Amino acid sequence: MHFQKFKKTLFVSFFLLTLSGAIKSQSTLFGGNLSLKLGISGLNSISENQISLIPISYGSATYKLNKYIETGIYLGYGNFKHKDDLSYNETTGMYEWYSIDSTSHMGSSGGESYSSSKVVRYGLVTEVHLLPLFFEKDMRIDISITPQLGVLKENHDVLEDYRRTIWSEPFFEFGLGIGTKYNFSRQLGVFSEIAIGRFYHNDNIRVKLGLSFNI
Repeated sequence: MHFQKFKKTLFVSFFLLTLSGAIKSQSTLFGGNLSLKLGISGLNSISENQISLIPISYGSATYKLNKYIETGIYLGYGNFKHKDDLSYNETTGMYEWYSIDSTSHMGSSGGESYSSSKVVRYGLVTEVHLLPLFFEKDMRIDISITPQLGVLKENHDVLEDYRRTIWSEPFFEFGLGIGTKYNFSRQLGVFSEIAIGRFYHNDNIRVKLGLSFNI
């Protein structure tokens, strides 16, 4: 487990150092038309009587078609919790599950039990920039409308004769957001976005924030 975390940390550090070198050199491979965003997004985790927000990694890559529109893809990945399907045992007074050979067992006195799972989301996103409609000069601040359409899948355990891991059926999500970005330089900035739409677990609002890079 620690080795996996070390590899992820090493990969992210290498990526950021490489990107930092490109920024410092003031060179833009795609003429500044390719925009990368790295940050966090939120995902609803439903538990008894409450909904809690779990942050997951978010990234996108969009290409500027003109000064008004850029379009591309987004990706998301993170850890999640999936509710276990337990049955009530009148003898023990607990909610339980046993494998068919009785070598595996799960139990909960309250009826609520959750196992770790992972979620992956991916899709298409477009950014429609508003300020160029009113100002000819490039500005450090950017405001955009962001329609998005994508899929989310969850990798979680199911309790049948044996405990096994499956991918859920794809959940189709869509939304319309408004985003802001502040550019510290031509290559580096920060962004935030709030979107309204149809998201996982009856979620109707999605928030994102992080760093942006122009290449």
